[in-house]
Amino acid sequence: MGWTFCRRPTGVSLTEFMRRELTQIHVPNEKTGFEILHDQTTREAYFAIVKRTDPAGDTRLFCLVCLIEASGSENGYKDMTESMGPNILAPLPFFQKLEKMIPEPDGKYAAEWRARCRAHHGLPEKTEGSHAADHTLL
Repeated sequence: MGWTFCRRPTGVSLTEFMRRELTQIHVPNEKTGFEILHDQTTREAYFAIVKRTDPAGDTRLFCLVCLIEASGSENGYKDMTESMGPNILAPLPFFQKLEKMIPEPDGKYAAEWRARCRAHHGLPEKTEGSHAADHTLL
């Protein structure tokens, strides 16, 4: 639950570095995989919509938020899911994509985090039944 620090290769953007750090290849019947479907990096954080595929092939989407510190080629990140209720707010383009790809927040803290993001961006509050039934994953 602490920070992970490591060196970023020369010429690799922070966004690409985070994608490489967090992506894992799914191996059927052996290994869970993680694929970044959409992401955005700010000065303070990396936001990603991740598809998790378990060894049996079942999939689930979730929102990942990583606080980041970068200095030259040294990088640190602290990862958490939206269910932990991050203190940092998602940028509007990412938040809009999140609401489309994962319409239902993952628990109470995620719902509170999304409400704070919504208020910060001046978006209307979400009410019961306000999300369309035809959301697409990609």
